[in-house]
Amino acid sequence: MLRIFLFCCVLVGSALGDTSSALENVQRARTLLGPDVWSRVVRVENVARSSIYARTVHALIFETSGILWFYTDVNGTQSLSLHRHNLAAEKADLLPLLQKIEPGFVRFEIVDSDAAKRIEKPASIPNGCMIESLAAARKLVDEGVEVKRAALLSFYFNVNQTIHGHTLLGYESDDGAFLLDPADPDRRIYVGDRLPDEPMVLASKVDRPGVSIFKARTLSIPLPRSTAAMLAESGEAPRPTSPGMIN
Repeated sequence: MLRIFLFCCVLVGSALGDTSSALENVQRARTLLGPDVWSRVVRVENVARSSIYARTVHALIFETSGILWFYTDVNGTQSLSLHRHNLAAEKADLLPLLQKIEPGFVRFEIVDSDAAKRIEKPASIPNGCMIESLAAARKLVDEGVEVKRAALLSFYFNVNQTIHGHTLLGYESDDGAFLLDPADPDRRIYVGDRLPDEPMVLASKVDRPGVSIFKARTLSIPLPRSTAAMLAESGEAPRPTSPGMIN
């Protein structure tokens, strides 16, 4: 059974309201992922009396690396799949997977295409470090970086007895291997000629004073295609903005 959690949030136990911006945030997340990534905006009904999720939840379900993922602006991204490379079967029966995340999820619907539209020039999204790291990989390719290998590094640490998580992009290029935090894209952490295979070794390169990382995981991701290639395939003309603009 697979349950890879990639959180970009503080894990809390109290219920949070689904703000009016929740749908817009998942639309932004969908735009950041790009049109070549399978994704669906969903509206989920939650009947749990005590839950981190609101009664109505807008979320994004998407796939990468043979896994389905579930993003909300409340607590970031976590794996939805229970097994790798079982996408067709899981897409056909999503409700049991959603109920593994929150048993109170009793119904869901795919948001119609108009409401699920992609937002042009999306800003950053709350608790979106995993999705923004995926988008950052494409931005590197758009900028002409020869990305030879890419992976996500998720690490976990305690602050005031609360677990926090954060995800960075790791990649190998002709200039070596680096970690990149999409929240600080101008600063890249050199980690050597190659990305270390051991997650905690890679996490040890993260420079966060006062932060003690107790767990780390890595996930290899497909090498991204350029924005120009995607637009050409879809028949859209490139926009007159600089290549790779995602914010």
